[in-house]
Amino acid sequence: MAWKEICVMDLKVSLVSDWLSGCYTKTMLASKYGISRPTVNKWLGRYDEDGVEGLYDQSRQPYSCPHQTPDEVAEELIKLKKSFPYWGPKKINDLLKLQKPWLKYPADSTTGTILKKAGLVKVKKRSSKVSSYPSKLTKSKRSCEVWNMDFKGQAKLGNGYWCYPLTITDNFSRFLLCLEALESTKAQPVKENLERLFIDYGLPDAIKSDNGTPFASRAVGGLSNLSIWLIKLGITPERIEKGKPTQNGRHERMHRTLKMEAMKPMKYSFS
Repeated sequence: MAWKEICVMDLKVSLVSDWLSGCYTKTMLASKYGISRPTVNKWLGRYDEDGVEGLYDQSRQPYSCPHQTPDEVAEELIKLKKSFPYWGPKKINDLLKLQKPWLKYPADSTTGTILKKAGLVKVKKRSSKVSSYPSKLTKSKRSCEVWNMDFKGQAKLGNGYWCYPLTITDNFSRFLLCLEALESTKAQPVKENLERLFIDYGLPDAIKSDNGTPFASRAVGGLSNLSIWLIKLGITPERIEKGKPTQNGRHERMHRTLKMEAMKPMKYSFS
């Protein structure tokens, strides 16, 4: 036997019919239909006012919204956006204020929402992470074949300034080529230190790093300005997989010693 399907509207009509029969009180109806007494009052009141039509679900949209942007202002914003398609909400608002200062223009965020609803804002899809390295990492068989490069987090000096220790080692011999406290992780200071090492030791075949700044970016292939510069020099920039520091284990082991011995007096905060 198939289950009998009963819609909400049928229950409302049945409730009104029971009430009109005079055999039920409101408390009894509430118990029979498993609803509260105020709900019984609501549906019976709607039936008294509008008949069966009052039992249909009504829109919950408010009759008015005092904070809603007037249509006139929204139209002006859309018109300006079409005239200046590359402008953002802030510039659009500023221009509207200059042209028609008597209008009450909305917040920049509200203007952005209005322009989005009008289909005038194109959402740029950005990669949420750096793309993976396209091939296997090189296993070094001799010195100056593969170098390891990384920042040992950040360290706060006694004078209150932060420094970012740049470390570079030879993967085969584990020789520490560079330990330089930089003011930031920008690419230019890293390039300057690499240029000095190239003069002293020559060019390696590859330089291995993690996926942080400035070694990688969210561009195609994870290439950054620094890695492009290395490629032009004939050096292959290699990157370990995200969350796998063991792929650069020799360098990480050196960082452990660096933290224990060389950075004890500092107030440090390592990432």
